[in-house]
Amino acid sequence: MMETVLLLPDQFEIGAAWALDFGSEHRGEVDRVLICGMGGSAFPGDLVAVHAQSVGLEVRIHRDYDLSRCVLGTRTLVIASSYSGETEETLSAYEDARRRGLRVVALGSGGELQRRALEHGVPFVRLQKPSAHFQPRAAMGYFFGALLRVLQNAGLLTDVDPLLTHIAGALRRDTTAAVTAAALRDALRDRIPVIYAPHPFAETAARIAKIKLNENAKMPAFYAALPELNHNELVGFTSLTGPFSAVLLRPCRQEPAMLRRFEVTAETLVDVGVPVTIVNLLDDLDIVAIFGVLHAFDIASVELAIDAGIDPTPVALVEDFKRRLSARLAARVAV
Repeated sequence: MMETVLLLPDQFEIGAAWALDFGSEHRGEVDRVLICGMGGSAFPGDLVAVHAQSVGLEVRIHRDYDLSRCVLGTRTLVIASSYSGETEETLSAYEDARRRGLRVVALGSGGELQRRALEHGVPFVRLQKPSAHFQPRAAMGYFFGALLRVLQNAGLLTDVDPLLTHIAGALRRDTTAAVTAAALRDALRDRIPVIYAPHPFAETAARIAKIKLNENAKMPAFYAALPELNHNELVGFTSLTGPFSAVLLRPCRQEPAMLRRFEVTAETLVDVGVPVTIVNLLDDLDIVAIFGVLHAFDIASVELAIDAGIDPTPVALVEDFKRRLSARLAARVAV
């Protein structure tokens, strides 16, 4: 897992190459995007949405079964994203999109999603597994590159290669990732992390960092957004009931009001006994800053697992849950 996360800069161009010209079938037919997925197959869509918003493209993420709760136009491109190809929520959304006659592209490493896509004549972007035990959460560069290429092919984004090259180069040049990771590892060891950031970093960097800690380090973690947390979550620390440790993600560009809020939030947390680590997001481009901090959290979360004598790769509790869910469904069908 550590070897995998350290190779993140190499993933972007490879992922884009895997997408080839998939999506070009829908050029001129779509003007908005809905990415359907769960877990590590969904959060790369959040990162795509950050870049898309900067160029005026609407990209939404659907983390559920069918699309009954979505307001969809006929010009919506639906991307069904499941690394395993077996995610039941994503398969449900895929089938619903087809029933509605929407344009669909599928994305994954194989499985049932690939089988159905090939049967239905739906474009399928195959993400190759570098190893048998490779985990979706470690594939965010592959996903990001492939998704951007599909959107370019569909006519929704212009040349994405300079951006992918820029992100990869920034990660390779970043000399602070290991230092930040070490600080995070030391601050979060034997504690419950709470990760705070303003928009758009709360919904992306903070939430995905939580996922990295959950799945790699096998520890509970939580996130919330500034300034909203100052109106509710902060008061929850009045009666401290756990060994919490707060990480504040501070963008390089901040309004004076938000800067003051960061300072006072940190002071308040320290006053009630919550240690605080501030991580500065250094790049002017939001998406580059997000990938930079996630790279550090990747390293830190793997190191936390290794320090605890835990294998960071498998997610046994999730797999056990899926087996129980399948068994419950089979029992109901039998009845």
